[in-house]
Amino acid sequence: MLYQYKDIKKDLKLEADLCVVGSGAAGAIIAKEIAETGRRVVLLEVGSYFRPPYYGHNIQEGMEKLYFQRGFRAMLGRRSSIVTMQGRAVGGTTVVNSAISFRLPEWIRTRWASEFGLKFSNTVLDETYARVEKTLNIKPVDPDVQGRNNLLFKQGCDNLGIHSSPIHRNERNCKACGVCLVGCPEGAKLSMDLTYVPWGLKAGMDLYTNCQAEKIILEKGEARGIRGRFLEPETDQPGPAIEVRSKLTMISAGVMASPIILLKSGVPNRSKMIGRNLLNHPGTGMLGQFKEVVNAWEGANQGYESSQWAKDGIVLETVWGPPSITSIRLPEFGEKNLAIMRKIKHITSFGAMIRATTTGRVIPTPGSYNPIIYYPINQHDVSLLQRALKYVAEVYFAAGAEAIYPMIYGLPEVITDAKQVKLFEEMKLKPTSVNLIGNHPMGTCRMGEDPGSSVVNSNRESHEVKNLFVCDASIFPTAPGVNPQLTIFAFADMTSQYLKKRL
Repeated sequence: MLYQYKDIKKDLKLEADLCVVGSGAAGAIIAKEIAETGRRVVLLEVGSYFRPPYYGHNIQEGMEKLYFQRGFRAMLGRRSSIVTMQGRAVGGTTVVNSAISFRLPEWIRTRWASEFGLKFSNTVLDETYARVEKTLNIKPVDPDVQGRNNLLFKQGCDNLGIHSSPIHRNERNCKACGVCLVGCPEGAKLSMDLTYVPWGLKAGMDLYTNCQAEKIILEKGEARGIRGRFLEPETDQPGPAIEVRSKLTMISAGVMASPIILLKSGVPNRSKMIGRNLLNHPGTGMLGQFKEVVNAWEGANQGYESSQWAKDGIVLETVWGPPSITSIRLPEFGEKNLAIMRKIKHITSFGAMIRATTTGRVIPTPGSYNPIIYYPINQHDVSLLQRALKYVAEVYFAAGAEAIYPMIYGLPEVITDAKQVKLFEEMKLKPTSVNLIGNHPMGTCRMGEDPGSSVVNSNRESHEVKNLFVCDASIFPTAPGVNPQLTIFAFADMTSQYLKKRL
């Protein structure tokens, strides 16, 4: 049964076999899988439940309603500020991401097993990947919805002789409308709000939206459920309280929220790792101008990638946002900005992300569940990004671009000659020289078998508190170098199979 804020008239006290906090890539899968066994499952979500007709049409409203802190959340460093956007709605970030779904590289799996003692076999993980991929129709972007933005990227890679391939996504019948970051108006993106959440509701799960989980109930070294409070959707003003007493408690609130809930609950922190080890894939992009009409909004917003330098920590990807977002990223303002935007039909967008070595932390703030996020990107990562941007520029000119807009302080605002690509090697890039984005946060509740250096074990159970589990991207030991969504799906599926044995 679905319960929204308007349905809650008084404080609630509930009993459940499993209480899950967060309805995103992990929480929705776990809740649905356990509900289908006939157990009583309560799923709590701080966001509202929207439907596809709402998505995609009003960019400003979408940003305000579908994201934490209206999409302006940032990771702060000594000399940097990196935007990091997490979804706040039923379905979590799966509602607002680009549906990109890649398996964990083999060498990352090996590293996680050898360095952190993770106990899962490649056979089991691959079987889990295959099951989730089939369920969510994960496949390469179809050629007929690639659009010129993506195909020009492929053309540039082909001309340079470097590897590229279509991006894999969880979608069905994509209409190539290119507004993924504010939800899919066609319902083609198979996000959790359209798949596992309604499947869980059909199986008897109870979903409470607009509900902030505040504290884990801890008694005699065990988790006994969750206390929280309902929030008025428009103002976040506190409403009635909720207490869910449960046999098992699952925190899947996301990389920023999961450690905050643990810390504010007083969960023992022997390893000192709750909230630390914040990882990311910082990235940025640049615009390219072509003689031909591209109409980059006609096509999958992210359709092609190159993993040519993946082991070095670099992935190149196409990316597109609505024109209102594109204009913000341009190097000019006023009339000059407008002059470039008048050429929007000829503009494309390619970018790069890196497997960063920087680690940061999330810090609780009194009276709020929005954390302080500290991520002081180091010079090694900035230098790696500089190398990645050089590759992006080379792909552009190899594809036949007339001009590129680097959007990097210290470089010309417009570059029209491929010979000028050497400027990317010669510059001294600083964190403040480029607009960075980091939408793949991970690692703040690290998984491992050593209680002295990790928060949860290979079954995602807390080392310190019995019957307390954490499953979302916060459990990643290191940055994997690929979009983390599919691996979150897989870990959630694996976790649900384990929980079935515990209940």
